[in-house]
Amino acid sequence: MTLPRAATRQSGLALLTMLLVAALVALLATTLLVQQDRLLTQAGQVDRYYLRKALAQGEEARFLAELRADHARGEPVDGMDAPWLQPRTEAEAGVRIERRSRALDALLNINNLATAAALGRFQRLLKQLELDPNLAFQLADWIDADEEARPGGAEDGFYWDQDPPRRAANTPFPTESAIPEGASLSQAAWLKLRPLVAALPPTFEQVNVNLAPPEVLATLAPGLEPNQVWPLAQPALPWTSVGAVIGSQAAFAPEEGVLATLSQFFESFILVEAQGGAFTLRSTIHRDPGSGALRIMSRELGQDFSTWPAPASDKGE
Repeated sequence: MTLPRAATRQSGLALLTMLLVAALVALLATTLLVQQDRLLTQAGQVDRYYLRKALAQGEEARFLAELRADHARGEPVDGMDAPWLQPRTEAEAGVRIERRSRALDALLNINNLATAAALGRFQRLLKQLELDPNLAFQLADWIDADEEARPGGAEDGFYWDQDPPRRAANTPFPTESAIPEGASLSQAAWLKLRPLVAALPPTFEQVNVNLAPPEVLATLAPGLEPNQVWPLAQPALPWTSVGAVIGSQAAFAPEEGVLATLSQFFESFILVEAQGGAFTLRSTIHRDPGSGALRIMSRELGQDFSTWPAPASDKGE
């Protein structure tokens, strides 16, 4: 029996509708599976990120414990043999952790340039590095509260003509990485200077002479040529007191108030490599010289571990 033409048309429309519905369901199912896979992938990435972060924080906790143990020994000395200063690497079960550390108060404090003595020390450092001594005045103007430029320095009028135009910060540098904003420094000059300076509280000016790189130690003996001081840097047997430092070299006497044999400011830089990714944690820590109490001053994530500004000098050799 032949179906009426209208019935055949309706049957065809129904079949087409069913095919369209099936295609839409398949498309929806595929979209949901793709979204689910994406969400699972993102969740996995988040899990891996927090795993690497937790491992870095665990290594930071180890470093803090080493600083506490160092203080508990009761020795007024931080020298090159200090346990917390030694590089540490650990690799196990697909996880690699590397840590480097340094004493920030073995460097010159870039935020302490308010006095003629501090400016003199910084200029002596610049001369050793064959950099323009006027950079000291530029940096001092950048962080001081007034708008009066020192001779050779720079205030708003100078920075307005720079690219990009800006104003002097009139506040301390938050980290040493911000120094190029406040000075006319080429990349090559900055790479020379960076390992030898730190951004510490403006009132702090002491330098741990046991850990100071040769160029920094030479700034503390203004009566000598730098090459006369370099061999004294980072001694294997650390000085145990400021008196011992001056006793070994009288040229340090004019800077007696700046000399120290124990550190208060530290930096750890931690790299964690795990599950196909990497995580870095750079921490700045203050240790109270009396109580030994520790305070984390800042944390920075995502820094380039390969360019960490550790002092590396052959001046003392």
